[in-house]
Amino acid sequence: MKKVLLILGLLLLTACGSATFFGKEPVLPPTEIPIIIDGGEIAGVLPMDGGAGEVLLSDEELDSFLTAAGTENPVIIYSKIGGVAGVAFEWKFYADGRIEGNRGQAGAVHPAIIANIVLAADKAGFYETNDEYLNEDQCCDLITYYLTVTDGHQTHTVTREDGAPYPPAYGAVVTAVEALIAQTNME
Repeated sequence: MKKVLLILGLLLLTACGSATFFGKEPVLPPTEIPIIIDGGEIAGVLPMDGGAGEVLLSDEELDSFLTAAGTENPVIIYSKIGGVAGVAFEWKFYADGRIEGNRGQAGAVHPAIIANIVLAADKAGFYETNDEYLNEDQCCDLITYYLTVTDGHQTHTVTREDGAPYPPAYGAVVTAVEALIAQTNME
């Protein structure tokens, strides 16, 4: 009976797209965070060396961003919820460089790294993307991703499910945020 249940469970996973869980080579986290603007072009990179890397902002632009965004509320909130395992992760990124995870993780990076991601989101067109990118077929437990970005003047939240297509403007911001999570060991 146990073998039958095991086989049925594996078939269910296969039917729901288990290719996302099995058969993939591990992806090593990048050593730099790409800042992507202008329809997908890489405008620069932010090496994760503890410094600001290739800062795409002048001191005045960084000060202006910090003033507009403030340091009390997060400027980026990224969450992953659901899936077969019932994951529930959330990370909050603040303009002053603080990063907090919902499992007690805490870290910090140079404020220019956070500012570059937030300002690149605007240049990439993130604020003009749809609010939701969901699958038409709700076959099984999918992970749902929530990404909120605010620059002090505008805020936009995008909800996406695993496997749902999404535009480059959203992908650029998620790539930078996930790379920052990996590089700061906030996973």
